[in-house]
Amino acid sequence: VKNLIDVADRGLPDNAYEVVKQQILDIQAHSSVSLILGSLFLLGMAGSQVFLTLAAGLNLAFGVKEERRLWQVHGTALLLTILIFLLLLIAMVLLVVGPSISHWLESRRINVPFASFLSTN
Repeated sequence: VKNLIDVADRGLPDNAYEVVKQQILDIQAHSSVSLILGSLFLLGMAGSQVFLTLAAGLNLAFGVKEERRLWQVHGTALLLTILIFLLLLIAMVLLVVGPSISHWLESRRINVPFASFLSTN
């Protein structure tokens, strides 16, 4: 967080920097589980809206009338949002630990196709 504040100090005007710095410090001081859960809820609703919009556009483009129940449509959109979130989370974790896994596999002489691409050497 200190790096973020330092970057903001270098890149923002003084007034904007003070506002951003105060917001960051307030969030750190008052963060709680309910704030995190509320943020995840809003993220899930906004993310599922992307899939709802995409489905409505495809239905319109192909001339299909939506016949599924509302809870099925929204449930599918929310499920897709959660799955995409998990895939992105797995990808980010693999970016960090992928080279370590590759070196561990190589040290044990375990031959995994394409594992050499994970290596940073």
